[in-house]
Amino acid sequence: DSSLFQMDVLLGPKQVSEATFRIVQSGTFRVSGNVNAMNLTLNIPQEGVLNISVDADDWKYVSDEFGNKILVLQWKNPSAETSYKTKIIVKNRAQELKFEKPLATAPEYLKGNGQVKLTPEIAKAAFPFERTVKKAAELAKWVNSYVTYDLSIVGQLKPSDWVYENKRGVCVEYANLLSAMLKTSGIPTRYIIGYAYSAVENKLIGHTWVEILADDGSWIPLDPTWNEAGYLDATHIKTANRIDANLTQKLA
Repeated sequence: DSSLFQMDVLLGPKQVSEATFRIVQSGTFRVSGNVNAMNLTLNIPQEGVLNISVDADDWKYVSDEFGNKILVLQWKNPSAETSYKTKIIVKNRAQELKFEKPLATAPEYLKGNGQVKLTPEIAKAAFPFERTVKKAAELAKWVNSYVTYDLSIVGQLKPSDWVYENKRGVCVEYANLLSAMLKTSGIPTRYIIGYAYSAVENKLIGHTWVEILADDGSWIPLDPTWNEAGYLDATHIKTANRIDANLTQKLA
């Protein structure tokens, strides 16, 4: 299974206000035995999709338990070697942070989990607690300066308490620590998975950041890894909102 990402512009974070992407996902399955039907679910961009083409017998959109739009590829009596390819054109725009928005009260988005652990040490670092967008932005900037970007941590999904103690990680770890500080402060928070352009790695990569819930039902993005607390550049492409960094594609 492989993915190709091509950008119309190759600039770092904070410099891209609008961008168009061609996202290609492809792969090959080797099927043995008598298989009457086969489905593959793929997470896709949630916003700004201009065009989509799919190489499969059939396909459809469904929604998961978090409200994410999922692409389901379908085959009837798949051959011994079955390939697929999707091409999605996405146009994306930067997002400005609305500091004046009041925040929602949503207990379901204040809970910790296996990666976002709410500890006394993290609570002390987040003190004094304020339920404002400005405070959320300040915490995002604090996490950016506190944690050192360390590519050796890629794929390890370290929880927030580990990140607080060790002060290093990649986007997952930055997001885990910020999520813990925000939830400790009473700010409803969800976890965002997608792609973004990395000035460190000089390419578009898988990326994670967070969003906080405003009282009007809108979600406000914060990226502590790239220190984008007042502005989210257009290279951020959301493919799913979750409670943590766990995300899998399913073949059935």
